[in-house]
Amino acid sequence: MKNVLERKMPTALGIILILGTIIGTTFLVKTGVIYLGGAAPSDNPKNVRISNISDSSLTVSYNTDAAVIGTVSIGKDKNSLETILDERDQKSGTPQQYKLHSITIQNLSPNTQYVFSITSGATTYLNNNSFFTTKTAPTLSTSPTSQPPLTGSIVSPDGTAPQEALVYLTTNKGQLLSTLTKPSGIYTIPLN
Repeated sequence: MKNVLERKMPTALGIILILGTIIGTTFLVKTGVIYLGGAAPSDNPKNVRISNISDSSLTVSYNTDAAVIGTVSIGKDKNSLETILDERDQKSGTPQQYKLHSITIQNLSPNTQYVFSITSGATTYLNNNSFFTTKTAPTLSTSPTSQPPLTGSIVSPDGTAPQEALVYLTTNKGQLLSTLTKPSGIYTIPLN
């Protein structure tokens, strides 16, 4: 009697599993794919660059996968941080969401080391658990040259201007320069 029960139990269990699989597959086919989770676009700053360094200003730029509010908190040390908005928000004082972020900090001291963090979305980001660091340039003893600015226009493959674009320029024996394009795609980078 024991041998009969032992043989029928695995068969009955197999039939139950097959019926459950058929019912589950039928349900999924009728309702479509069910997503249990997925990665949302990130607010993590990527390609962080420091450009346009002068004796009194500099620009921090980066991009994010998601459109988020971005700011930089900068100071001579971590106890004297001041929060600076994106260039496009500095006049209005109202932060907006962007995927490309360009934050120009002005009224800095010449030849001075600064620390900063980036707040992107609701998260503050550091550089490998430490503040980012940068230094302003010394004051120039000569007047700037009368070099005309670099101007141009960015156009998408479909012939329209991109909604956001950052332009970077590096020259021999020069520093990294950057600018945001205007909504029309036009940009101007001072070279003096």
